[in-house]
Amino acid sequence: MSPADFDRCETDWYRMLDERNRMFDRYLLGMRCARYAVSGMWIIAFAIVGLTLVEVSS
Repeated sequence: MSPADFDRCETDWYRMLDERNRMFDRYLLGMRCARYAVSGMWIIAFAIVGLTLVEVSS
């Protein structure tokens, strides 16, 4: 393997590592958004149930 081949392989390797890191960051962002969305939906569901129970008991 010549030095030029090694440099090309090393460049490709670092490019793939950067791409993997970007994809993993997107995955983590998506998981974080999903967690907040599900938490918000639970809060809204409990609020609706609570308001319904207050209206029924009044």
